[in-house]
Amino acid sequence: MNPIRNILFDLGGVLIDIHRMRGLRRLTALGLHGMVGLAGEFERGVIDEAQFRDRVREAAGRDLGDRQIDTAWNEIIGAVPPGHIAMLDELKERGFRLFLLSNTNAIHYRECERTFRAVSGGVPMSGFFEHIFLSYELGMTKPDPAIFRHVARRAAIDPGVSLFIDDDVRNTIAAAKEGFRVHRHDPAQGALTVANVLGVTE
Repeated sequence: MNPIRNILFDLGGVLIDIHRMRGLRRLTALGLHGMVGLAGEFERGVIDEAQFRDRVREAAGRDLGDRQIDTAWNEIIGAVPPGHIAMLDELKERGFRLFLLSNTNAIHYRECERTFRAVSGGVPMSGFFEHIFLSYELGMTKPDPAIFRHVARRAAIDPGVSLFIDDDVRNTIAAAKEGFRVHRHDPAQGALTVANVLGVTE
């Protein structure tokens, strides 16, 4: 088997902690329920930030402020686990090409960027990845096979020598069907390390 040359990371649940129940409780406190459909539209870029907030106000039946909505929506975003910045630095130094592929939306991504910079000495995520692929910019989400084909084509990478790391088994299965080598990361098992990433690649 050829050695891995490229590593594609998911963001939430892999590089940044996600607290789904905490986020759900915060949204419920605002009177918001059944947000899956709206969240999906936002992640696919079907609606923009202003439209999303208007839909939230409509669903809540309250005149919520932009900041109030964003704060509640971002409650799901956690911290960057200790060691992840050093891990990315070391993988780059070892010659791996690093990419990010995330199902996300503009509000969450901005919060993830802020969280990332807070522990990276101000270095943005673009300083660690050769290319960042975001669902709301691409108009498609994982596990759609088309998103993996787009990444391979746009990044000019061979899936056969590319490792995709995600916490959702549906996404790793879809990527594997497109020829990627995959690793399903379980956040409950702790942070990613160079050792366990390289253990998958070697």
